[in-house]
Amino acid sequence: MKQNIFTYDGPRGELVETFYNLLITGENISYERILCEYDGGELSTPKVTGHDLYKTLKHVVPEVVDEFRKYGYSVISIPSGRTTSYQYIGSDKDPLKNIRFRALIKERYDVLSDCIAYRKAVKVSYRPFNRKIMEITFHPHLLHDFNGRSFVFGVSEMDGKKPFRKFAMALDRIEGDIRGSGAAYLAAEQDEYNFLAHLVGVRLEEGAVLTPIRLRAHDQYTFGRINTKPLHDSQKVISYPNREVGKEYGDIEIEVYPNVELVGQVISYGRFLEVLSPSSFRDRIKMELAESLNVYNGSELHEL
Repeated sequence: MKQNIFTYDGPRGELVETFYNLLITGENISYERILCEYDGGELSTPKVTGHDLYKTLKHVVPEVVDEFRKYGYSVISIPSGRTTSYQYIGSDKDPLKNIRFRALIKERYDVLSDCIAYRKAVKVSYRPFNRKIMEITFHPHLLHDFNGRSFVFGVSEMDGKKPFRKFAMALDRIEGDIRGSGAAYLAAEQDEYNFLAHLVGVRLEEGAVLTPIRLRAHDQYTFGRINTKPLHDSQKVISYPNREVGKEYGDIEIEVYPNVELVGQVISYGRFLEVLSPSSFRDRIKMELAESLNVYNGSELHEL
């Protein structure tokens, strides 16, 4: 598999960033312009071809141009004598932002993986959803992926507050660089993260109890979806649909700690999936659906 061009280390990675940032200005960008920018504004050699990184740049330029074209963005080649310059034609100011983002997440993942292996604390600026940015000292213990996102669990410390264990930090909500810390590393306790095996998502809610939850899929299609893509590893079939006897529904059961992520998964199936038991989780779903209905009943249609 071809490597993400934004994950290259050293001068090659720096040249990718330099060329990309120049290209998205929409100006004509030559090899000389790239190397001048790399050198700080003035070419360090009399000739472009004599630059130490000229051969590296000859690989970088077509890679970056190919990446633009791969995703449907136009970069034109402009020959001039024995040289060629390049110009990006488009309105998107950061056309490869998703690829750059994936590279950034991989970089953070690798840094935190090393910190876990070598038992090192770090300092991070972290912005939870819908809250102010937090400056924390973080002791990473475990990397965990869920629903296409990467998380790291560990101990979070903030000035004047007691250390918070089992803190789940989404890697995409870290702002800026992950910085070193001289704080003594706080290690994970034995079996501290066993709860993750009984969780849909990453959030262990306060007071949550491991609970068998029985669900009914009201048609064969929904049952097939859930059966082929289980809500959780503990999922087992209680009964199958059987059209021969007029039974369209099927029941399944999972054993998990109920949480908001599971609520979201259940509700995403709409009227085709029903919580049969326990009554506490069934009532939680009913309340969520009632509040959603109130939103529609209590407001007028707003045209875009």
